[in-house]
Amino acid sequence: MKNFNSNPYIYFTFLIVFIAYLPVIVSSFYSIDDYYLYSLADINSSTLGYNFYSTGRFAQLFFADIFSLFNLQPITRPLGPILFIFSLVYLGKFICSHFNIKKNILYITFICIFCINPFLYEIFSYSIVSIYSAFSIFFITLALKKYLIYLETKKYRHIFLAIIYINLSLFTYQIFLPILVTFLLIKIYIDFSSKKPLHILNHIAFIFLSSLIYYLIIKISFYIVPPNMAYFTSTDLGSFKDVFSINNFLTVAEKNLKFIFLDNPYNSKISNILLISLSFLSLLFSKKVFYLKVIDIAVFIFFIAYFIFFISGFSIFNINLISARFFSAFSFFQFFFVYLLFTNSFYFFSTDQHKKFLKLVMILLLFVNTALVNKLSLDQFRMNSLDKQFINRLVSRLESFDQFNSNATLLIYGHFNFESTSINPKYPKNTISINSFSKVFAINEVSGYNFKNPSPNVLSDNENISKQLKAWPDKNSIIYLDNNLFLIRLN
Repeated sequence: MKNFNSNPYIYFTFLIVFIAYLPVIVSSFYSIDDYYLYSLADINSSTLGYNFYSTGRFAQLFFADIFSLFNLQPITRPLGPILFIFSLVYLGKFICSHFNIKKNILYITFICIFCINPFLYEIFSYSIVSIYSAFSIFFITLALKKYLIYLETKKYRHIFLAIIYINLSLFTYQIFLPILVTFLLIKIYIDFSSKKPLHILNHIAFIFLSSLIYYLIIKISFYIVPPNMAYFTSTDLGSFKDVFSINNFLTVAEKNLKFIFLDNPYNSKISNILLISLSFLSLLFSKKVFYLKVIDIAVFIFFIAYFIFFISGFSIFNINLISARFFSAFSFFQFFFVYLLFTNSFYFFSTDQHKKFLKLVMILLLFVNTALVNKLSLDQFRMNSLDKQFINRLVSRLESFDQFNSNATLLIYGHFNFESTSINPKYPKNTISINSFSKVFAINEVSGYNFKNPSPNVLSDNENISKQLKAWPDKNSIIYLDNNLFLIRLN
């Protein structure tokens, strides 16, 4: 990081990325996790350690205890997002330097395209996650630096450190591993174009060995102390046979295609289709000789296939858990196709025309991605407002009961449909807390009461009674049961 200021444009770049994410940096939004996390006295190994451990984030557990020791928990906005942005810019700077992108406006826009990824909004929206994501990104950057030094010097201490850094990244937050894999794939293409050594076997060995070490540590740890997942009912990620089956690959590809090539809260299909089409045309009508065009088009097709099947990273192990933050490599998706435009000029363009055209495409992408981030911020604000309004109405109804007790246990069945807003069921912009696992925590956060969550057995035992109630807002949608229990039917 001592060379962070080696290019003066880096500060301006950081400012642009900061402004793009400003709505979420300075907000007081709640995600569904926040309602639960803020109910804890502290975030450390004693309160949330079971979750950090069960998700294989041992380093995150360590950092949480350090922050708790200094009385800093929870580290949320604005510090967490700012450090996360800094880490992304730092990684973007390293990538541009390695790929020899150094010219002012191109340098700035390339880094901005890499950093302003609407799919990463989900990380910003979970207030405590961004600080750990920053550490994970820093570790990946350090790993890449050490690994590239190893390729030049063949000194084993560098590859040893690189593997350590990769595992620190995985043990902090695993979703960023696709960034490393995609970087190395793009590096192979660029090295091939530049007639440099490809190091393909080194790359494969580096990724495989790093992943294997992480996998073995997780397996051994879970064998000694079985995991206890916080929010998921199963820790089984599936056998390798099922994971690498044709059916699983096709299902993952279908989901990825919907995320990338359909309009959804995180994505503009037109911008992606336009970018891919233009990059393909730039290869087709470039000034290169025919056989080089054929090679470039073959590489283009390979990367399209790679992104379709692997852009969502670890979702391949459990397609039911796929969410926006799994698309951490989406930045490279756009980065790669912009790079093709950068290196392949249309034969009918002059050098000056090519530069202007490239700048226009990049600025358009930045505008679209920034607008999507702003749109997501507005949506989360609306969801939080609807949550609060509904909770106030619900609590007011509870208070009207003679048996009301601020420590009562709330048994809530069904989901409430807000008619004032439309939510795509496949790609919800933000999950409404009253329809999530954190519903009682959200009610407590808004009302100031201390209602209790029911045990799974209590919920199951009273489910038949709940089916006899009318749906909210009917006056008979809430009843009081013995033992300080309120039963609520939403629909």
